[in-house]
Amino acid sequence: ILAQSRRETAQQRVLALTIQIDAERDRRIAQGKPHTFPDGLSGTVQLRNERDTGNVNAVATSGTALVIAGDAHSRVVFRDAEDVSHPLSGEEAVAFGLAVMAWVSAHYAAAWAHKDAIRQFADAADLEALADYDILSGWPQAKDEEATP
Repeated sequence: ILAQSRRETAQQRVLALTIQIDAERDRRIAQGKPHTFPDGLSGTVQLRNERDTGNVNAVATSGTALVIAGDAHSRVVFRDAEDVSHPLSGEEAVAFGLAVMAWVSAHYAAAWAHKDAIRQFADAADLEALADYDILSGWPQAKDEEATP
């Protein structure tokens, strides 16, 4: 009965940690992606909600249309969180969209790595490891595009 109790406690802790991990992932994404634009200026790409994500996708889609049309002269403009407008060529707009989505994906990958780790501790009924687990480490850094587990 003690082993069953440890497993139940571990599963409860996994559920609580999973909720915390999802909240941390969402919080970090909502802070926005620091980005250095082709004009050499740094800014923040807002990712607070679906509208922000839609704006990034629209810039990338517009860039794709320019590339397909062979238009090397037109520019797509992205305005960052600091209210600075950045003109992007078609290729730059596509690269921008891919960089932003890679950054978001890296946060999801970090969350999955955390969830996998805590499930392993739960499977072993390792309550101490679950109690000591640090959900604040292993996330992408501001300038990185990949998680550092």
